[in-house]
Amino acid sequence: MDTRTEELERVVVQHGQKITSLVDKKAETDTSLESLSNLTRQHEAQ
Repeated sequence: MDTRTEELERVVVQHGQKITSLVDKKAETDTSLESLSNLTRQHEAQ
């Protein structure tokens, strides 16, 4: 393999990791938002 191909593969892997961590962060945010709105509903119900 030439160096350009190796460089490309490294970039692709880095981007894949960034995307994965972004997706994880989004899932965390969604979960937090969901529990927040649940708390709000419980509070309003009381």
